[in-house]
Amino acid sequence: MTHLDFIPKQQIIPVLWLASIRYLLRHPWQFGLSILGVALGVAVVISIDLTNDSARRGFALSLESVVGKTTHHIVSSTGEVPETLYQQIRSEMRIRQSAPIVEGMVTVPQAPGQVFQVLGVDPFAEQPFRSYLSYLNSTGNQLLSQFITQPQSVLLAQATATRLGLQNGDVLTVQIGMQMHELQVIGILEAQNELTSEAIHQLMVMDIATAQEILNKVGYLSRIDLIFSKDDQTLEQLREILPPGIELMVSSDRMSAAEKLTQAFHLNLTALSLLALLVGMFLIYNTMTFSVVQRYSLFGRLRSMGVSRREIFGIIMGESFFISCFGILLGVGLGIVLANLLLELVTRTINDLYYVLSIRTLHLSVFSLSKGVG
Repeated sequence: MTHLDFIPKQQIIPVLWLASIRYLLRHPWQFGLSILGVALGVAVVISIDLTNDSARRGFALSLESVVGKTTHHIVSSTGEVPETLYQQIRSEMRIRQSAPIVEGMVTVPQAPGQVFQVLGVDPFAEQPFRSYLSYLNSTGNQLLSQFITQPQSVLLAQATATRLGLQNGDVLTVQIGMQMHELQVIGILEAQNELTSEAIHQLMVMDIATAQEILNKVGYLSRIDLIFSKDDQTLEQLREILPPGIELMVSSDRMSAAEKLTQAFHLNLTALSLLALLVGMFLIYNTMTFSVVQRYSLFGRLRSMGVSRREIFGIIMGESFFISCFGILLGVGLGIVLANLLLELVTRTINDLYYVLSIRTLHLSVFSLSKGVG
């Protein structure tokens, strides 16, 4: 006879729970590895999902900072639109909601590994398009005059200026290929809210003539931005005057094309997170199976004493739930930390392969966290 023979039936379950806890405490390495397996599975899924979501959000913000309220673009297959076409659109067709844009990428020697986007604009045409530049005309003629007339001048976002240790009047050296250019900081871009501040991070705004000079695009534009209503009849007239190789594109189509560039990249990250989840599931399954096999003789004795299959199954599932709770708590925290580390690597990869993307803050998605926990 054993001591269980003297325990009433209603007290057997608490005794079984005590036996389960004792087993876990007697096998700390196995218990710890089980928790670690759950935590790693949750952490990898959450970190990659949060990084993916933050990258997409950063892409939307970065594109919004450049596109603004634009509905259509005039672009060229070669990337160069003759500036005479803008003169024709503005003067002859009298399309006032049009703005010339020159854009490109530069690096800064004092910030190695980072890419900055140059945006050359005409301040007189910018007001309907990009709200963060509307203050340029309202801050007084001195800054506007300096922006237009002073060669090699640039406006920086506050975060960028702070990170590079620059103030008004300082000289910023940028590199394009093997050429070095010195630009003078004449002002700081003012953001109306946090989203705009994040969107214009790593953006350098300069007069269109300065941008053409340093990007070696004198006489050419990168594109022409336009604002049209859906039923505007001028669109058809505009298409008729466009020379061969130049087309009128809806801005949403341009965004879709840019998203497709990184679709495979994000898909690979998602597949990697699912693979990590699969490995984590097998790790936990094998660990729990091993803990059950180790106690076959104990479970046999318990069954011979009248303990039901359901009660033993409940104890095993209780252990799994207990391990999962610890693993989830650890995994969520570890996933957020890992996502912050991955964010810089993903940003650098997208900058190197696709387009300039600046992601400063991790976007915590409830859906991503719930998926990892699930």
